[in-house]
Amino acid sequence: MHELSLAINALEIVKDSAKENHLQSISKIIIEKGELSGVLDDAFIYALNILSKDTIAQNALIEIEYAPAMALCKSCSSEFMFTHFNKICPICKSSKNIEFNPSQFYVKSIEGEYI
Repeated sequence: MHELSLAINALEIVKDSAKENHLQSISKIIIEKGELSGVLDDAFIYALNILSKDTIAQNALIEIEYAPAMALCKSCSSEFMFTHFNKICPICKSSKNIEFNPSQFYVKSIEGEYI
């Protein structure tokens, strides 16, 4: 269950950011998740809710935004969306020299109250 380790890391990022920005409470946490990341939303949110109890992020709304899986064709420098079944550059039709980024998962932003 890698959702737990992701929730632990996300909470540390949120707490560090809140401290740097002098926030006294966090009202919203926005996560950006790659379409093919394999992260289960419910498991991640559940873990983050449990971990954030008695912290600055307790009761924060957790919002997940979805990003399409993107690839960069090194042959023609075009960026395109891909799926598990379509990994060919739509511009030059190359299937070689493709760099994939399917699994992004990060804290995009937080909202809260200042001290």
